[in-house]
Amino acid sequence: MAAICSLRSYNRTAPVRLFVDDKPPELDGIAATAGFTVEVRHVPGHSEHIRSRMLKIRAMTEAVPGESGTCLHLDADTLLLDDVADLVEESPVGPGTDADVRMLLRRPKVQTLWTNGRHNFTDTELGRDEIAALIRETFGLALTTAELGAMPCWNSGVVHGTGTALRRIARPWLDRYRHMVTGPTRDRFVPNDQLCLWLTLLAARDAIRTGELPLRWNFMPGRALRLAPGTRDLDAAGLDGVALLHLSVNKDDPWALRRRNAALAAAGVVLPDTLKGTRTGGR
Repeated sequence: MAAICSLRSYNRTAPVRLFVDDKPPELDGIAATAGFTVEVRHVPGHSEHIRSRMLKIRAMTEAVPGESGTCLHLDADTLLLDDVADLVEESPVGPGTDADVRMLLRRPKVQTLWTNGRHNFTDTELGRDEIAALIRETFGLALTTAELGAMPCWNSGVVHGTGTALRRIARPWLDRYRHMVTGPTRDRFVPNDQLCLWLTLLAARDAIRTGELPLRWNFMPGRALRLAPGTRDLDAAGLDGVALLHLSVNKDDPWALRRRNAALAAAGVVLPDTLKGTRTGGR
């Protein structure tokens, strides 16, 4: 909810859709105050972790572009520090540009499947050939270790693209994720969504042009500033020029909670206990 409130601090007119898998009665009043619509999509079964990721991807299967002709998905652990309208100019997508969709690649370092990407597997000591075999067995993708090593490892917390591109990506992404978390090899994967996104984009590389999102539009202090989880304070100077703050592993830090609470207060929103743990998807 703080993500939407922070967005409204800089832009009062951009259409916002909040996807939830359960709607407490208090949410309608908050939606009217902050100016967004609520979409309920029930995600049965599975753990909280898996349901939240299924909801996120499912939201992107319903991407509808706004007046700019583009869509922006935001994870719930984000805060806007600038007007989202500027993103359309700074990082354009669609016809006449070099990308249909943009995401963060450099955090600020480029990750690979053989470095941080190993954390998608329950056994992080798997050899490269073993990982290639597991991906072939699970997804039916016969990829070499060279192809997997060169596969871009995008961050899916902020996704800017045309509605068509997001829908074309999200449908096979969701299918792969469902298969990964329910299939016979499910115990060999950590049930995060990004591996399935990377494989989907690799398979669609000739049909969907994927470009980089500037770091300032998906700034993760845990990566960019090497801020350890549990950090009490953050020097505001470290966020100079940042347009979108992705809290990620620092979302429960005292400084992050203060910023989230400030965004809610500025919008006149008081969250009841029934909403503080609500699962949300893209907007």
